[in-house]
Amino acid sequence: MKNIALIFLMFFLTKVSSQVTLETYYETSDSQINIYIVSQGYDNAHMSEFNSFVTGFLNKLWSTTPFNEFQTNFRIILVRDIAATNGFPRAFNQFNPPTLCSGGSVSGSEDYDTFKTRMDNLITNYIPGYDDKSYLIAIFNNDYYTGGGGKYVFATENCYGSYMYDVIIHEFGHTFGLLGDEYGPTTASVDPNDFPLFHNRNITNFSTLEDIPWKYLIDPSTPIPTCSYGSSCSYTVTGLYESANYVNTGWYRPKNDCKMRTVTQSFCPTCQDLLRETIIKHLCPTSSTITENFVNKHQYLMHWRKASGSLSSTSIIGDEISVTFLSPNEVLLTPGFGAAPGSEFIAKIGDCNYIDIQNEYKIQQKKLHMIEPVPETTVSDLQLEIYPNPISGNILFFNSTSDSIKQVSIYDMLGKQIINTTTENNYVNVANLASGIYIVKITIEGKTASQKLVVE
Repeated sequence: MKNIALIFLMFFLTKVSSQVTLETYYETSDSQINIYIVSQGYDNAHMSEFNSFVTGFLNKLWSTTPFNEFQTNFRIILVRDIAATNGFPRAFNQFNPPTLCSGGSVSGSEDYDTFKTRMDNLITNYIPGYDDKSYLIAIFNNDYYTGGGGKYVFATENCYGSYMYDVIIHEFGHTFGLLGDEYGPTTASVDPNDFPLFHNRNITNFSTLEDIPWKYLIDPSTPIPTCSYGSSCSYTVTGLYESANYVNTGWYRPKNDCKMRTVTQSFCPTCQDLLRETIIKHLCPTSSTITENFVNKHQYLMHWRKASGSLSSTSIIGDEISVTFLSPNEVLLTPGFGAAPGSEFIAKIGDCNYIDIQNEYKIQQKKLHMIEPVPETTVSDLQLEIYPNPISGNILFFNSTSDSIKQVSIYDMLGKQIINTTTENNYVNVANLASGIYIVKITIEGKTASQKLVVE
């Protein structure tokens, strides 16, 4: 990502009513994703407490992976909804009984539907810039613990100090990345089927490797399931750990621990990937259509799609293809794709030309069949000519000094073998090849050479 000088717009206030003011707290020329942080239950005399909490929360957010990688792409706007009475309104609390910060009774809390309606009205009346790249976090001046995700994130400020920063980031994981809870039963009234949009992302009830959403991060030597609930477990690698989605059995998580299980932990690699995916989708919108089945099975590649003619620097090594992707669109690595050691994955996504994604682990962690590189023989080494190229007819000719039997294989640009035949003649029928770019591999007397073929 290009380096951009940060533009801090501190305390630039826009007064939109006698009660609500907007402050652009942080912004750069790369900022495209908006986070509106709303004060709830703070009167004028206590607004400095809200300011201090926001500063602490943002310091924590920008030190959390992967948000620290994309800080300059976010815009932070403070929404000061000044309360007439300090401490009200009180946020919805999903725990029964409510968990108090300290002694005393709780009264006057609102239900969640009332909270959502108030936030809807706040956006309609006072936040004209709110769009599909915008998220709202409500900070309550509360005297009991509360925190939740969903349409809007909410949490209390004066419970447990800096612990609440982690709570908000955990809850933001729900709203922003559609991450599910990885812990077991809770005192909150939650059913495993309550939030199906989280299923098969960082939580799953599949227990076979082929169906695990994060299988590309699992080492082949890791047992599946990795650890069953209640059993002794010494594994710390990405795998399949039982107990998640508010139950102890039948649901699994990627790692032994993660911020979506214990809020003070870091996000696990699977959750980090899903959060990056959301960020990239916002920065680089695409009109590509993704099928539900693809989302279920390959959500770690949701922001790639098949782009014809997008491959370059392609060569055959053994039975695999070494590929560098240079695509102005988006690329889908289809099942069975193989990459040789040293292959590099680079894609320029959507219409965001300045964003370069270099995720070599997308190849490494897919656990593709890696092979040892071998010296590549060229067609000139074999004293061989392949013609016509480009070809518009049905016959591909070989001008060779050898009369030996030739093994001919033709692959499409995703590595799928289209033709595999032997011939004593100096030609092969390619009538079944559609227009496009292919790789022709010819083996003569134990030596193999390859060449790109354009079919018109």
